[in-house]
Amino acid sequence: MEGIFEALLRLEGAKHKALIQTDASAYEEYVRAQIRLLDSSSISPADLETAARKSPQILGTLSRLIRLNTALFANLFTTSSVFALNQNQYTANGTMEAQLGNRIEVEA
Repeated sequence: MEGIFEALLRLEGAKHKALIQTDASAYEEYVRAQIRLLDSSSISPADLETAARKSPQILGTLSRLIRLNTALFANLFTTSSVFALNQNQYTANGTMEAQLGNRIEVEA
């Protein structure tokens, strides 16, 4: 469990770079990597809480970067066709749901 927030911070930093470079496919790749990391069966909420208590500075940095990336993504989504064309959404179980016309296809 050691290093979970460091790994999340590294991936969030990669997402930040992809947003700055308006690279939607790289952004998508890093989002999926974060989902896989958090979806790992070896991670429990108690493990996350313990790791958070051990690394509050990294958690704070991660939190600030997530807020910044959220604002950047929202800005790009409304101004860039690269991000606006990708109308995929993630379901609660981490799979991607792509809307195609009037039907919805779920990618495993």
